[in-house]
Amino acid sequence: MLDYKIKTFLTVCEYLNYTNAAKALNLTQPAITQQIKALEEYYDVKLFSYHNRNLALTTQGEVLRTAMTTMLFDVEKLQEKLLQTKNHTSELNFGSTHSIGEIYLPNAIIPYLDKHKGTIMNYNVDNTTEILNQLKQGTIDFAFVEGTFEKKEFSYIPISNQRFIAVCNSEREIPTIDNINELFHHPIILRETGSGGRNIVEEFLKDNGYRIEDFSTFSTFNSVRTIRKLLQADLGIAFVYEIVVEEDIKNGILKEIEIPGFHIEHEFSFVWRKDSLYKDEYLAFLHEIQPELSK
Repeated sequence: MLDYKIKTFLTVCEYLNYTNAAKALNLTQPAITQQIKALEEYYDVKLFSYHNRNLALTTQGEVLRTAMTTMLFDVEKLQEKLLQTKNHTSELNFGSTHSIGEIYLPNAIIPYLDKHKGTIMNYNVDNTTEILNQLKQGTIDFAFVEGTFEKKEFSYIPISNQRFIAVCNSEREIPTIDNINELFHHPIILRETGSGGRNIVEEFLKDNGYRIEDFSTFSTFNSVRTIRKLLQADLGIAFVYEIVVEEDIKNGILKEIEIPGFHIEHEFSFVWRKDSLYKDEYLAFLHEIQPELSK
């Protein structure tokens, strides 16, 4: 078990308020303060400071929080692994963002599960924001993430580069355009707020002085497969990773919309908590499925 002072420290990090942390831990506020002071004396650093009466982590506090959170999750994982050893099972807990999880990853998972028939796989697909939060909270051990994320918080390996394109039904009449505003009279089909793809579109529009609301109508979906179906039915235009629609483009069902100045590529990355003791185990899974990802 981790030292109780570490649990206290992480709780104060969560609430950034001694009173609320004390309530959560069923301790007195002086007891909380004393434990934090003991940690500061042990590490010979200041962990918290006040800015305009608001409690905040110092740089040293951030370093300790990252290390101790990883340690906490590794201890919990050790407990799980001991139980799995006892029960002669193995378990994988991971997640991915939608474009990867719905399109890119399934064909690699199938042969892995076929080979490792005793493996329990807990696999969650969500948007970038939610997947990274699950990683921070220890709900999942590693993740496949598209686009940008706070890289200083995690360890990661880029696994591919993917084009992000504008696309529509091949029957939709869209002449050569000089500016994205020439598309505003078309309905746009979007991913939900918090998704990496949605962020890319919003940033591009913002950089050019526009907003999502400038389109005639916009609809939001949290599934790239659903967006693909809507494009096939010619119900609007969308911005997606090329891998989502490359088969439809090849078959002449959909077509790419060329937009001046819109040339975007993003990495797909394999991400895990920094300094985790189980790094080699996570990478072993990646290396085993990577040949299938390359097909």
